[in-house]
Amino acid sequence: MLENNITLKQLKWVYYYGMTANATEAAKLAGYSGDQKQLGVIGSRNKKNPKLTPLIEENEISPLIADRFERQATWTRWMRDKEEHMGMRIQASKLLGQAQGDFFISKEKIEKDKIAVIVVPENKEWRSDLKVISLT
Repeated sequence: MLENNITLKQLKWVYYYGMTANATEAAKLAGYSGDQKQLGVIGSRNKKNPKLTPLIEENEISPLIADRFERQATWTRWMRDKEEHMGMRIQASKLLGQAQGDFFISKEKIEKDKIAVIVVPENKEWRSDLKVISLT
């Protein structure tokens, strides 16, 4: 518990509610469990919670601007969604890795009109399991 008996999950809900302006989505992003109806009830209760009301008013953020946490949460949802197209899942995984500094991409000209993209781990050690992807 944090100050005023507010839980970390409630604090996350306030943050995500400020980002999305959607109480149900904020409950989902904050880590509450349940179906849409249950998440809606949780969101509604949090909106009316007198301990959270001042925080909601203080922390209203434009829902038009996505911050780092929202982007990473979105990419993570896409990456884990088995119904999502595999290309989207791979792209989301790549974006998460880049955003979190797991690797960097080095582009080198190999031949005329060909570029090799070499993915190297952060510690810059070459390993035999790394692959060179040739792009035309």
